[in-house]
Amino acid sequence: MHRAISNTMSAVIPFLPDVPLPLVLAVLFGSLGAIVFLRRHTPTPAPTASASSAPAPARTTEEKPKTKPTPAATPSNNDEKKKQTMTTTAAEPQSAPAPTSQLQLTAAELAKYDNHDASLPVYVAIKGTIFDVSSNRAMYPHNEAYGQFAGKDASRALAKSSLNKADCVATWEDLPPEELKVLDDWLAFYTKKYPIVGKVVTE
Repeated sequence: MHRAISNTMSAVIPFLPDVPLPLVLAVLFGSLGAIVFLRRHTPTPAPTASASSAPAPARTTEEKPKTKPTPAATPSNNDEKKKQTMTTTAAEPQSAPAPTSQLQLTAAELAKYDNHDASLPVYVAIKGTIFDVSSNRAMYPHNEAYGQFAGKDASRALAKSSLNKADCVATWEDLPPEELKVLDDWLAFYTKKYPIVGKVVTE
C-alpha cells in the first residue's frame, strides 16, 4: 500500500511543481478514502439467472380432445311399423267368431220362445229376422205388454206402434210409407242392440 502511494506521488509531483505538497497529499489520500468507501458500500449485483437454472414451467395437465357422444341408434321405419302393428294388435279386442250356422224356424217353432219357459231364450222376429232378446228378458213378460212380441214376427205391430195381439203378425207390405219407415227404424234399433240368431221360414 505504501509503495503504491509512493509510486503515485513520484508520478504526479513533476506535473504539479507549483502546488504545495500538503495539498497534493490531501487530495491523494482523500481520493483513496473515497475509493475504499465506494467499494465497501456499493451493493453487489445479484447474479443473473442462467438459462439452465431458470425454473421449469409448470406442467399443465394435457387436455384430451372432447369427443362427441355417439347418438343412440334410431329405429328404422320397418321397426316402427312392426311396433305399431304389435301395439294395435294387442290393443284391439278379438271379435267374437260368427256362428257357423243360424236357426231356421217356422212360425210354430218360433212360438216356443215366448218367455213362458225361463230355461229357453226369448226371441222376437222383425221382417223375418230373429233376434235373441234374452239379455232383456224382464222387458218381455209372457203375454203382457211388449211380451206379446215374444215368440212371434211382430213386424206389423211395431210398424203401427200397437200392443194389440192381433197386430203381432209378419204382414207389413201393405202398410203406408210412414209406418214402413217406423218399422225400418225398429229393425235398425234391434240390430244394434240384440244378436241375430236366425230367420223365419215358411212351413
